[in-house]
Amino acid sequence: MIADIHGPALAEQPYGSRLRLNLRAASAWRMHTVPCRRLVWHFGTLHGLQILSKKETFWEFSVRTYSQAGIADACLALQDEHGADVNLLLYCCWAGWHSAALDEAEFERALSFSQIWSGQVVRPLRSIRRWMKSDGCCDAMVDVKACMDLRESIKATELRAEKLQQAVLESLPRSVATGAEAGPGPEAVGANLRRDCRAAGIAWSEEVRSKLGVILRAAFPRERMPGLGD
Repeated sequence: MIADIHGPALAEQPYGSRLRLNLRAASAWRMHTVPCRRLVWHFGTLHGLQILSKKETFWEFSVRTYSQAGIADACLALQDEHGADVNLLLYCCWAGWHSAALDEAEFERALSFSQIWSGQVVRPLRSIRRWMKSDGCCDAMVDVKACMDLRESIKATELRAEKLQQAVLESLPRSVATGAEAGPGPEAVGANLRRDCRAAGIAWSEEVRSKLGVILRAAFPRERMPGLGD
């Protein structure tokens, strides 16, 4: 509706008419955007403002989190330099926020499946994709375009494999009901991350805590998260 009063036709109006139109436009903007902002505050995003939704799926949570600035670098550093399974790490954040800390049996189920699936499916696909970019598609005997097209299809398959891993993790039974009433999320997130790092043999160093902090600030932008101390 507001767009209808913009453009060349507005410039041809006398100043007084333009002023009245601008005032009406401003009033209309306030009338329509204030309720929208209230809805967005609870359910979504307004002009890039990220609002945490308690009902988002694990995949939605991961996509939203990974889209934030600096997250890709932090996740890749934890993955390549420290051996972290980023999908399991994100699951620890998501599960902790939506219910409570994973108990030993719950974490072992998630860890056991992720180790097998990642080791047999995700990591081999990632290795092939990276090798094709650095070496395979550079071979003079290989058609570069055909090779890169194949690499893109492998990349898409890798993404589907990660999405399937996340679907399985999300479906694992929990001893605590999910939802806003299920307990204090921030403390559970911290406990889950510590458990994951211990299981993966990742030292709880300042560098690791810094990278995890980047992820937490992106995943929970409007929440006060616990410090990841020594």
